Amino acid sequence: MILNKSEFYLQYTNVLNVDALNNLLNATISFEDKITDPSSKAQMFAIKPGLTYRKSRLLYEEDIPEYKAMFKDILLPLVPFFCSYFNLTPFESNDIEIKLTMHNDGDYFLWHNDNGNQEASSRSVTFVYYYYFEPKMFSGGELVMYPPGAKPVAISPLNNSMIIFNPSVMHEVKPVICPEKLYPQSRFALTGWILNKAIPRNREVYL
Repeated sequence: MILNKSEFYLQYTNVLNVDALNNLLNATISFEDKITDPSSKAQMFAIKPGLTYRKSRLLYEEDIPEYKAMFKDILLPLVPFFCSYFNLTPFESNDIEIKLTMHNDGDYFLWHNDNGNQEASSRSVTFVYYYYFEPKMFSGGELVMYPPGAKPVAISPLNNSMIIFNPSVMHEVKPVICPEKLYPQSRFALTGWILNKAIPRNREVYL
């Protein structure tokens, strides 16, 4: 992995080797019938009729144990570095939470943070691993961060890259444009959190 540092986030590129990335892409194709539309849950938090705070499709960690294990091995040894870089209270972790997120045409995730309520308080570091089939067939889908007292920061999803940031920072996913609306052309991400061992995890958290 190659590390690029920014004031408000860390970006790792070339995260997976070619074989591992191709295996993940092939597995993602096989997940098409499993990946779910969480719109019924999102509707409970609708901003107004017809507008929910997110539009995307998800696959939960129970269906991707191989990739949960892979990213645990990558991330957990780096916890002390992340705490130091983001000025977080040091914590111990032995687990992560992870989801596969698919954004296709018109999908988005409005302004939010990842641990702003008691149910999500064990989420201590956010990570987002981006991947997609080449050539890239979508546009948009930028991660925009809103650090307090600073200008917004927009990050384009780069294939085989991972963004690390403080989960308390407000952020959003801009709408994706994918004219043909085909599943393999989507913006895929493995999105998750490094969990604080000292705080019980609430597995019912939806965000």
